[in-house]
Amino acid sequence: FSGGGSDPPIELSNDPGNQIWSLAFRSKGNMLISGDQKGFIRMWSIDHRELVFREKMHQARIIEIKVDPSQRYLATCSTDGSIFVRDLEDRNQSPIEIANLNGFIYSVEFINRGRNLVIGSTSSNPLVSYPVRMEDLSTFICPNISRNLSQSEWRNHIGDDVPFEETCSK
Repeated sequence: FSGGGSDPPIELSNDPGNQIWSLAFRSKGNMLISGDQKGFIRMWSIDHRELVFREKMHQARIIEIKVDPSQRYLATCSTDGSIFVRDLEDRNQSPIEIANLNGFIYSVEFINRGRNLVIGSTSSNPLVSYPVRMEDLSTFICPNISRNLSQSEWRNHIGDDVPFEETCSK
């Protein structure tokens, strides 16, 4: 990117054979976010002109990246058929994966002030909306499950570092 005026362009990334497929801008923190052919996202500080975050999100190229209106969540979709939603304010938290999608994922878009994510795909239901925020997920998931996780399942899937709690009250 260029600082404007007659400043020469600045090369942020040069990884031959690993093209950038998607870009997004996060005004909070003045960040440029890229998604590449190998499934990595990278975030650069425009002010400091440096890489501040890198993570392998997908197993194939990232088709699209979106930042929600609150600038807190990042959604990515890939040719591997997966979609991830990452909390940019708590990068230690694992991204949410939207699973059980059939078909090629073409696009993602935040709606409802960032509370939902609409997905465009080649599946039999090409436009589907999913809740994004953790507090909204329980109202989406709980009516469709028959029981809470056991303590053993919690340890295996959530981890020992998060205190056990009932996920849905019946």
